Amino acid sequence: MTPRRSPLSSTRFASLFLAPALALLAVVAVHGERAEACGWSGPEMSDLTTFDPGVVGDDLNTGLEFEPSVQGYWGTCASCAKTPIADDWTTYLAVNGVTKADIEELVTKASAAELEVIAQRLAGASVPMPAAYSTSTIWKASSTDKAKLAGAAKYLSLAKSVEEYTLPDAAALGTPPPATLLVTALAGGKASTGDAFLAQRYAFMTVRIYFYQKEWKKLIAFAEATKSLAAPSAELQWRARWYLAGALRKAGKRALANLELARIGASYPPLAGDASLDFKPVEEADWRATLKAAKTTAEKTMLWRLVGIQHDGLTAMKEIRKLDPASDHLAVLIVRELARAEAMMDDWNSQDPDIKQAQAKAYRELEVIAVAAASQAKMKRPWVYALVAGHLAARRGDLAKARPHLERAMSLAGSNARVANQVRASLSIGIALNWKITRENEQEVAAAMLALTKDYPRYSAVRNLVRASLAKAYGAAKQRVEAELLLPDSIDPYDVMPRSFGPTPWSSQLVKDLQAKRAKPTTEWDKFLADGGYTTDELQRELALAYVTEGDYAAAAKAASWPGAKGKLGTDPFAIRINDCHDCDHQKHAKAKWTARSTIERMRDLASTAKGTGEPAAAAALELGNALYNLTWYGNARMLLADTHQQTRLPTAALAMYKKAFDLSSKQELKAKAAFLAAKAEIALALEAANQPGTDYENYVSIAPAKTWYPIFQRYAKTKYHKEVLKECGWYAAWASASNP
Repeated sequence: MTPRRSPLSSTRFASLFLAPALALLAVVAVHGERAEACGWSGPEMSDLTTFDPGVVGDDLNTGLEFEPSVQGYWGTCASCAKTPIADDWTTYLAVNGVTKADIEELVTKASAAELEVIAQRLAGASVPMPAAYSTSTIWKASSTDKAKLAGAAKYLSLAKSVEEYTLPDAAALGTPPPATLLVTALAGGKASTGDAFLAQRYAFMTVRIYFYQKEWKKLIAFAEATKSLAAPSAELQWRARWYLAGALRKAGKRALANLELARIGASYPPLAGDASLDFKPVEEADWRATLKAAKTTAEKTMLWRLVGIQHDGLTAMKEIRKLDPASDHLAVLIVRELARAEAMMDDWNSQDPDIKQAQAKAYRELEVIAVAAASQAKMKRPWVYALVAGHLAARRGDLAKARPHLERAMSLAGSNARVANQVRASLSIGIALNWKITRENEQEVAAAMLALTKDYPRYSAVRNLVRASLAKAYGAAKQRVEAELLLPDSIDPYDVMPRSFGPTPWSSQLVKDLQAKRAKPTTEWDKFLADGGYTTDELQRELALAYVTEGDYAAAAKAASWPGAKGKLGTDPFAIRINDCHDCDHQKHAKAKWTARSTIERMRDLASTAKGTGEPAAAAALELGNALYNLTWYGNARMLLADTHQQTRLPTAALAMYKKAFDLSSKQELKAKAAFLAAKAEIALALEAANQPGTDYENYVSIAPAKTWYPIFQRYAKTKYHKEVLKECGWYAAWASASNP
């Protein structure tokens, strides 16, 4: 992440215009190098909070959103300078016959030397034309427009020259700009008295040069005396004041610097975040001096606003209400404090009693302020306080108090879409947290949630909170279909491993019930349920695989119609080894023909044959047992059941099929193979049992030997297969040796 610097944190700046944009040479914008923290890995604010800070209005809240991923817990408006200044230059240099592309080339790419020559030639001097600009349309401009372009090029040449002493990667960084540049800036300002656009830019460049020359007193005097700094660009006006704040601090006038920052933050939202970052009363005496420097109530409330953003929002709001109960500064502070309070809780500390207590306390204090402000006469943005009061009541499930506040917020805000969204969100939360299973409640919460537009910035957090709360209630009421549709896996998580002793797999009937509930939603509640996390294809896959785990392979084959069913598995689910090797099989059978659908169809055919008698039935049962073993965690085709509620580590079905093969066959080799594979399944089941809580898993080797099937397999010691196993399987070889000393 590229560092960004501020006039108050360093004498070195970073340019906002390193990317090609029209604003490149207009002004070097500055940001605090400590503004953003890189490498944030925690939850985002949209995950932690359920209240949209945008209800305050972008004109007030720009750069001031509470954001833990930003060092200091607030944001800055990284693009606020680029856009207005780029627009300024585009408008100013829009002359007949000159293309926008050539203007961009002139503003963003030309060097200081080239710009100086271009300015001279546009002014009529006989100087060699820069080769790179020989075909530019700027030469086709009218005489009047050429004069304007010449003035712009001359200024841009100065700006580019100043950059040599300010950009982070400039060779001259740290060296004060030479006096010649100051002379040029001052002269340019005098010569541009009839052109407010250039006059302001020359004045701003003069401020910057003074700053880099560390001429704090001259900068202060110049900024306070130069009227051209005030217009036409509000962006430059307030950035000049930001440099002034920096000079005041460097000159030892910290109280005045802090007061200037308060003015910037309160008067120009695009710089509010950066001004807040730089507001740093060092100690109590420093703060008292700053407060004393404020001569009006407005300035004092501005200062308390920054204290609230930087340090203590609750105290700041209380002080502002003493000074001006109807102050507009309360709005951003109360929204920030609500975000801070909501963000206290996440998955890592949700059970911490101290954090729960602190959050509850913050909610109570905020609600008192919100309710009082909502009833205050002549309050600006009154809907903000009504919304906060209603939201806080909703967060504790107090619908009786939440509804009047939320209804008032709607009436006060008129057609404000963001407020309408927040009312729906807060109302949904309140209903969900105070839930009773009634048709009226179902319809109301569904209508509110379905009306919540997807561009609502807290959509996911609200959706998750509401659906999780309702899923818990329906789960407790044994209404499993509703619970699962509200929050997938809330009752039966499919990713719990090992699944040996967890919930049983979904039944085909449960899946069909889920499908039916989603199929033709008629009421708002049904539509809300159908808007859950399961898709039609996911449920169809679940159904087919539920039939597989139930042993109804014919039904499974009919249901194997989800889009991915024809995708290759990259393995052979019917291949089996003496020693399991998942990766080996995937490498060996990477190009195998088998898909989920063809595998299930083959299992259907094998199951049908295995119902018969004799050797064909025995061979089919053995092959089907291989597939059933491979579908478990121990086999090579576990991906068939992966990420579904059917995945399992237990080869119980495989063991039953191997036993059937053993019983049906009279062939020694087949019976030997069936016995050993049954032993593998028995070992897997023993290993899973050994992983139960309270079992000494370290002794699994002594638990694992197949007590039933190893002795049976040993009867076939004269078979070829037995010799192969004895050679390859260390466990069996050790057991056989121990049992026949």
